Amino acid sequence: VIDVAQLSGSTGERIMCAKGTNITSPAQWKGKTVGVTDIGSGTDQLTLYLAARYHLTTKDFSRFGAGAGSTFVSALKNGRITCGMTTQPTVTAIEKLGIGYSAFDLATTAGVQKWLGGFAPTAGVLALSSWVDANKATTQKVVDALVATMHWINTHSAADIANALPPSYVNNSLVTKADYITALTQDKSQFLPDGMMPATGPQTILAIDKLAGVVTGPVNLTTTYTND
Repeated sequence: VIDVAQLSGSTGERIMCAKGTNITSPAQWKGKTVGVTDIGSGTDQLTLYLAARYHLTTKDFSRFGAGAGSTFVSALKNGRITCGMTTQPTVTAIEKLGIGYSAFDLATTAGVQKWLGGFAPTAGVLALSSWVDANKATTQKVVDALVATMHWINTHSAADIANALPPSYVNNSLVTKADYITALTQDKSQFLPDGMMPATGPQTILAIDKLAGVVTGPVNLTTTYTND
């Protein structure tokens, strides 16, 4: 597969911890259970990385597949997990319910610089390399549309974006439209303005995957991507 347009420069995730736990470092996960979307998922890899960065092994803490939305909220509320990694609008729902707080910001540019060491490109548009090679003109049209969208997001407010989305996406059982706008205003810097791979992004991801134990052999990054 090939990533034809890079949409985010950060993971868009926040690690929410239960109210009263006062957790401020992954080192405090020792003996605790941390929620991830599912075992083996991207949130699981990031959790393993953060734990390893603070000298914890998989024997020091537990991971639990808490999903997202209502299942994640329930797991935190009922004490099944002490902390967990999730995105908006689950983050806002937890804060509104008063059951947890954002302990680790992996959503904003400043947050990924602090916790991951730099841009951590995550959301992208993937296609089969064979299809791209056989449909270059069509691929370019798709990329042009995506880049125009990223530029539009970058030059418009969270309220403008909310007004352009389906009503059910910004106003549902988890979040009101006002909540959605507040959350997006806070985390909008995760979206890249041009669809290009950040120059230091691949190195950051490789470092994360190595420490998380996902990549164990040598990797020559220069052979893995171009900006074509």
